[in-house]
Amino acid sequence: PEEINERLPVWKAISRLWLDNEFDDSDAQYLAHVLIRSTYDWEKIEDIFLYEVAPAVHGNLRLVAGEWAAFDEDWLKENILRNMARPDYRKKAFKKKEYMMALVAEDWRVVKKYYVEQAESNE
Repeated sequence: PEEINERLPVWKAISRLWLDNEFDDSDAQYLAHVLIRSTYDWEKIEDIFLYEVAPAVHGNLRLVAGEWAAFDEDWLKENILRNMARPDYRKKAFKKKEYMMALVAEDWRVVKKYYVEQAESNE
């Protein structure tokens, strides 16, 4: 439960990449700020992005009328935890990596750029 409470803000922030609206520069800066404030390093954040958040929400951008405001926190948590409870969840996510990231890869690169910039300015 403590780990879930620590991860939830990261899950929520990363899930914004798959909302059915325009993800702009200010969104990328905000997301980088949330990630910097977490206790996770970039390697772990990418792991959370690929293996926890992406499998739960990637389909939203492929829907005709996907979620655009925010994913319900309880729904997001339940879906991520359900996926993680499966023994082969990491293998399945890895196989679908390119498909899950196809629509958000450029935005994720921008988030990483801001993350690195903010990390360097905090040193």
